[in-house]
Amino acid sequence: MKFFILMLLFLPVLVVAQVIELETSERYAASASFLEGDADKKALLILHGFLQTRNFSTVKRLGDTLYESGFSILSPTLSLGMHRRQQSMSCEAIHTHSSQSDAAEIKQWIDWLTEKTGKKPTLIGHSSGSITLLNYLDIYGTDGIEKLILISMSPFTNEIEPVDEKNLKWARDDLKSGYDSLYTFKLSYCDTYPSTSSAWLSYKQWDQQKLSELTVKYSDLIHVIIGTSDNRLTMEWRALLQSKGVKISFIEGANHFFDQAHEFDLSDTMESLLDAD
Repeated sequence: MKFFILMLLFLPVLVVAQVIELETSERYAASASFLEGDADKKALLILHGFLQTRNFSTVKRLGDTLYESGFSILSPTLSLGMHRRQQSMSCEAIHTHSSQSDAAEIKQWIDWLTEKTGKKPTLIGHSSGSITLLNYLDIYGTDGIEKLILISMSPFTNEIEPVDEKNLKWARDDLKSGYDSLYTFKLSYCDTYPSTSSAWLSYKQWDQQKLSELTVKYSDLIHVIIGTSDNRLTMEWRALLQSKGVKISFIEGANHFFDQAHEFDLSDTMESLLDAD
């Protein structure tokens, strides 16, 4: 019996997150998982990347680890124009969501987290989740935000290719003519991305220049984390951001997703940044 009790003491405790649901401004049901941490620790909102969910491995592992260290964790899944979305969205689906609707949802989740914890939240975005959070700051302002940590941030457009020039002209002409037509574009890793002109342009405008300008604009609040093996971020761009005063932590050998042993390097770096204040 004593042995059995000791075994129970060393078994991991199964933590079940509370699932929160709210209605977005566009009348979709969106959900987030919430883990309430220690009273003296920060409240964190962690956002997934392009077309993913809160269960994407990079953000899920990070959230679980930071919760074990006492932080309160809110992990939304952006609705992307779908009711109760639980799975990653395919490139070939029809995409009517926009960067503006994404930012509006984030505002609702920030308001919820602030009211729940009574704390100014720290926002953490992975990959294009960083763009969504930057867009939130640019639309709604920085009041009520503790800090913004951008992991593996990368633009939707690295360099203009001929197909992009053609599609950019088509979409802009479409809107100038008073339409907002559905068309098959290309976006990020999606070679086939059916969307309206306005919705596609809302993401496509986030090129390297725009991302750099806003990162510098809000650099007092921002810290960037980059893996040195992440080939989506050129050495020249990293140097440019640093020359403009952007704070960057490099994790040696890590790729865009901080998988394998680098997940521990990511969580250690994150905890150091969060505990530094």
